[in-house]
Amino acid sequence: MDFKLEQSTLNNELDYEIMNSVLETYFINSDFIHIVQKTKSPVHSEFIKDKLVSENIVFDSLLLSDYSEKNSNAYFLSSNNFELNTVRLINPTETNCFFSVEYKGWENYYKKYPKSTGLHTFSRPGINTTGNQAIIEYGWQANYDTGMGYLVVLEKVNNKWIVKNRIPTWAS
Repeated sequence: MDFKLEQSTLNNELDYEIMNSVLETYFINSDFIHIVQKTKSPVHSEFIKDKLVSENIVFDSLLLSDYSEKNSNAYFLSSNNFELNTVRLINPTETNCFFSVEYKGWENYYKKYPKSTGLHTFSRPGINTTGNQAIIEYGWQANYDTGMGYLVVLEKVNNKWIVKNRIPTWAS
């Protein structure tokens, strides 16, 4: 069964610029990057705030409120906005089909996508008042017991988003 991608509901260039910076930092050499088309929602701002504080990261309150507000709803990503040509989006309905029969989900997924290294998810980024600091969450799952989630802190330096911190938030 083929699943077409949903119509994109996220057209914010800055969001994609930040996602692309994360992908280029950590996955530049990947042959196949499979991203779930729907963004992560909702986010847990208190948890994120605690993570930032525990890592001694200085941030303004707008960063967290912008992050929470942007992620109060989920959005559908557009494949046209990713710079790496190895990025492929997958319809969230298709992922639900794979994992509705839990014990064979990953087996069926890899049967259809043998080059994949798993599924990636992204939140929308939150940006501070001055527009030079951003946070975004991404996750990667390769099996039921193989996955990691991260909070990434970026700073804008010379008009380019640079990853400054990557903080683990979950593991399986």
